[in-house]
Amino acid sequence: MGIPITLVSGFLGAGKTTLINQVLSEIKVNKNEIIIIENEFGEIGIDHEFLMHTDDKVFQLNNGCMCCIMQSGIEETFRSIVEEFIKKGKTIKKVIIETTGIADPISIIRKITKSNYISLYFYIDTVITIVDAKNFSNYKEHFTEVGKQIVAADQLIISKYQKDNRIQAQTVEAIKIINPFAKIKYFLLDGYFSPSDFFDQELFNRFPSLIEDEFNTNDSKLKFSPKYDNLETLNPLHDFIAINLKVTTNYTKKLWTLWLEWLCMNYGENLYRYKGILVCRDIEDDLYLQGVCQTYDLTRSSKRYTENFSKIVIIGKDLPRKEIESSLVELGKFM
Repeated sequence: MGIPITLVSGFLGAGKTTLINQVLSEIKVNKNEIIIIENEFGEIGIDHEFLMHTDDKVFQLNNGCMCCIMQSGIEETFRSIVEEFIKKGKTIKKVIIETTGIADPISIIRKITKSNYISLYFYIDTVITIVDAKNFSNYKEHFTEVGKQIVAADQLIISKYQKDNRIQAQTVEAIKIINPFAKIKYFLLDGYFSPSDFFDQELFNRFPSLIEDEFNTNDSKLKFSPKYDNLETLNPLHDFIAINLKVTTNYTKKLWTLWLEWLCMNYGENLYRYKGILVCRDIEDDLYLQGVCQTYDLTRSSKRYTENFSKIVIIGKDLPRKEIESSLVELGKFM
């Protein structure tokens, strides 16, 4: 399958470096088999001095890990790693990408998933975003990067919260409206975070188990989650939106593909993450949908979905809910 990548994002000061250092201090594998990639404008945040140059781009840190500074493009960075390690017979077991605090992780994800070269050797295991609970309410009002980092995540880690304070619950409620995909965990900056909650999560390509009561189970052709009917008043990040869709009409694979092409053509740059289970009338197995921006995959499942309707969740920015809903109804006219 390849070498797993854990991508770690979070706004300035959220605790990315602290979390990574904590995980690396606890992990049992040989640390010189771990590559850490630093975003090009980021400082070396591992808090260690370089000990040994292996070439002009890759360094060994005194905790035993290797660090590669992303000075050019993402693909060029991974080519350097392949040339320096894999083609020389050295073992790499894990890769961590630590983004800058103002980075848009969606652009990094898109470049990784669209690169045939990177896919030969690596795959995204999990996208982690650290959310600074103490400063979240202030940051979300002034920095769109916060929203992009949240919608990109497979796992959201809440930092700087107080166990006896409402801030933890308020932060969780706010971010779950924006990103219903993500698992949520917690990290006190002076506490412990298990490597088993960081590595090998296999979340990026997995369709989440959505809460059933978010989908109305009546017999109408198309019904949407009542939880999100008043999203504009609930949404703490306003422009960012999560749309849950339940489609009881079983379209053909060709019609699903046509609809996805329409979706990408019209809203591609604003489609940050979307996933789904698509029931098809012309094939025996269901299709798993996984998409980032204008790139998506449809993979046949190994079994039939227990419910006879399709589920789709779309996370993006400035998406017209009613137009997307109507497009699925209109699709039935081509059957």
